[in-house]
Amino acid sequence: MKNYLPQIMQEIARIFEYSVMKMNFILLESVLDTVTSLAEMNAFENYYPVFMPGLKKILSLIGNENQQQIMVRSKTVETIGYLLASIKEHPQIFEPDCK
Repeated sequence: MKNYLPQIMQEIARIFEYSVMKMNFILLESVLDTVTSLAEMNAFENYYPVFMPGLKKILSLIGNENQQQIMVRSKTVETIGYLLASIKEHPQIFEPDCK
């Protein structure tokens, strides 16, 4: 899997950017699940700067007016948690986001 991870992540990042740009909730949920699973199994220091801006954008743009929005926000928070856990050995990566 590690041999293919850069290619996989490049495609997932492209789909993630598209789903954030279009605010396609169904696609966002799937991409967030995928990123969460990959972050759980792999070191993500190379991918943190790719995904974190979009994750923060989701939280700032999506409200909680309906069940689908609540679900996407919840999955986003979960994904952020897994991303942070996967890079916990490299706090310098996420320190700027904590200020």
